[in-house]
Parts: sequence; C-alpha cells; structure tokens
Amino acid sequence: MTRFLVGVTAHGRLNEWVASLVLLGIAVVLMLPGNTFAISPGFVAFARWIGGEAALGVPVAVIGTARVAALLVNGRIPYSHRFRAAGAVLGAAVFMSLAILFAAPIATGATAAASTAVTTYLVLAFGDLIAAWRSGADVRLARRH
Repeated sequence: MTRFLVGVTAHGRLNEWVASLVLLGIAVVLMLPGNTFAISPGFVAFARWIGGEAALGVPVAVIGTARVAALLVNGRIPYSHRFRAAGAVLGAAVFMSLAILFAAPIATGATAAASTAVTTYLVLAFGDLIAAWRSGADVRLARRH
C-alpha cells in the first residue's frame, strides 16, 4: 500500500488519479438503477444529445478504467506514458463535453440558474490538459534514455 501511495503522490500524478476516479464515479452513477438524466434540467441536453445513460456511462467507464490501468503500469512497460497521455486527452474531452452539456440549458434559456457542474468540469478538463502535457514531457524524457 505504501508503494502505491508513493506512486500516486510522489510523481506528480495525483491529478491524473483524481480525474480517473471522477470518471469512474460518473460511470457508476450513470449505470446505477434509476433515471439520473431526469433529476435536473441540467441533464436535458444529455438525454437529447447522448440518449440513454449507458451510452455515456459505458465509454466513460472504459476511459476511466484504462487510465487507472495506465497509471498502475506506468514506467513498467514500454510506452506506458503514451497511454497516460492518450487517457488524459480523452479525459479532457469527456470533461469538456460534460461542461458544454451542462451549459447548454443555460445558454438556451431552458434554465435560469447556472450549474456548478460547468465550472467543475472545466477545471477538470484543464487539469487533464496539463496532465497530457506532462505525459508528453515523459515521452520526451523516455526518448532520451
């Protein structure tokens, strides 16, 4: 457990772990019984553009799981930093998409109140872009060695 915690915190990858776990959390909530998209006007765009909850939950679960796997094997197999970079780019795309979908009801006037989800997902997207850049730096370092 200590080695795992050092791996999470010592190499500047805590943000990648947090983003991966957020993706997995989103996927779990979407795949639980019930109609998550029906609980808030903020989810109206999701139902319109994505369809069912599984249509969003399954791909997000795959991305989150792949990111956790890439973080676990990072440095132990060749090119693992590239998997981290790809996961971060995909994560940024998911978070940006979520921010846009939560902003849609505000932009169209369907709801008058803004959602904290918009800014939260924008911050997560920005963090994943930084993680992708850091992973790219790891790619350059690996080429030198």
